[in-house]
Amino acid sequence: MRIKEKPFAAPLIFLCFFLAFVLTALQETKRLDSFIRQLPFKNAETGADAVAAVSRFSGMAALASAETALARQAEKFSVSLTGVTAPDANVPDVQAAEIPAAAASDSWFPLNKEIKVLIAGDSMIADYLGAELQRRISARPEVQTVVRDGRYSTGLSKDDYFDWPAHMALLLKEHKPDLVIVCLGGNDAQDIVENGKRYYAGTADWNLSYRKRAEDLVRAATADGARLIWLGLPVVGNEKFAPYYKTIVFLQEFACNMPGGDDNFALAKFIDNWTVLADPDGSYNSYRLTEKGRVRVRTSDRIHVNQAGAEILGEYDLARIYEAIELPAVAAAAEAEQAD
Repeated sequence: MRIKEKPFAAPLIFLCFFLAFVLTALQETKRLDSFIRQLPFKNAETGADAVAAVSRFSGMAALASAETALARQAEKFSVSLTGVTAPDANVPDVQAAEIPAAAASDSWFPLNKEIKVLIAGDSMIADYLGAELQRRISARPEVQTVVRDGRYSTGLSKDDYFDWPAHMALLLKEHKPDLVIVCLGGNDAQDIVENGKRYYAGTADWNLSYRKRAEDLVRAATADGARLIWLGLPVVGNEKFAPYYKTIVFLQEFACNMPGGDDNFALAKFIDNWTVLADPDGSYNSYRLTEKGRVRVRTSDRIHVNQAGAEILGEYDLARIYEAIELPAVAAAAEAEQAD
């Protein structure tokens, strides 16, 4: 008689593999970490989501180091979007809130000496925009020094990777600037982890946490009386993540104008760059019509600007920076001649 074999249930197979994976991770976390650090970006990004999910489901803290290794590996490349989820439909539109008006003063920036300028931020400052601002501001006779500190793959969402408020305090102590110019946020469309709790991008908890971090940076940059000008991001070309970046820009502006009895906030101003390189209808375009014809102004990642884009964005920002610190506007050509 032939005995008919009963098929092995697929769920049981999955369970066996799952248990084997968990036990291996528990016993050999260091080996798992070592393997993770060798993964390319896409695998690391996907792996971080998987390990995070297993860690949350199982409650096993031993997987935390593996998740951290994956996340940090992903951050070495461009913009990390590890764990980003769709915006919560139940979260009120953060941009519907009214941004408080900045505190008024007779002279926001009393100009009585040659000024020291600090330009700081992520890859927007490390690359073309930061270099353009530094070159042109350095040419001003009213400016004594311009220090630029751009840090790739940094922002406010991952303070375990790079702590901008703490670093800003060190920069102020070393350089003693009168004016601080900040631009960052391109790496911030990702989850925030605080005290072991994950806040998913697009949720109310994330918005509150990010706003607090932006306020902390404002306080750090103005702690010694320096004035802060925060440059917002230009429109991005990724439709999926554009809502996140719009929220980031809004929360940064909110932090600069936040009232509440803290005089430091009166020392900050925000420049909205979202539509500067956009089409007339506000949509993204990698190209711009100029007197030289159709010119590409964005890099291939559809977030950063190239040299042409930096010149246009820099011209826009500098006009508003000079107005804020009560310096006469100078055309780019004139500044170039002074620099030479």
